[in-house]
Amino acid sequence: MIYSILIAAALLLSGKSYDVHEVAIAVFTIEKKDHNILLELTFDRDDYLEYNHLQSHELTLAQVEIYLNENLNISFDGETCKLLETKLIEKNPHVLFSALLRSDDGPIKNIEIQNTFLNSIEGHSNIVMIDMHGISKDYRMHRERTKIIIAL
Repeated sequence: MIYSILIAAALLLSGKSYDVHEVAIAVFTIEKKDHNILLELTFDRDDYLEYNHLQSHELTLAQVEIYLNENLNISFDGETCKLLETKLIEKNPHVLFSALLRSDDGPIKNIEIQNTFLNSIEGHSNIVMIDMHGISKDYRMHRERTKIIIAL
């Protein structure tokens, strides 16, 4: 997992000096802990508010859930996941969202992700990090790459 963080940092700092909001990314981590498969998402608060034409008081768990349900689809072996037991924490300038995707110990052969989260922002990337079954993989999704299928 540390390599994933280093890769994301390298993408952000690839030879240029950036202001805080010049590089728009969101980091999605899907990992298995005990018998649960969890989603953790970190994104820039200001980018999200501006993109969705919201005031800061309108950034709520319910609003983020609606947006994610419209812009993120995760399936395990063809079975679409719902966002369960969701939480939202604001740590300015970022927002941390977490959800339970699945609660069981069954084997998973593949994951399909369709992701258009904040894709209309110029240069935005969604970094997807998978850590399951002893396998760690990272993917960059963007406007031109909105769907990935991962074999485990």
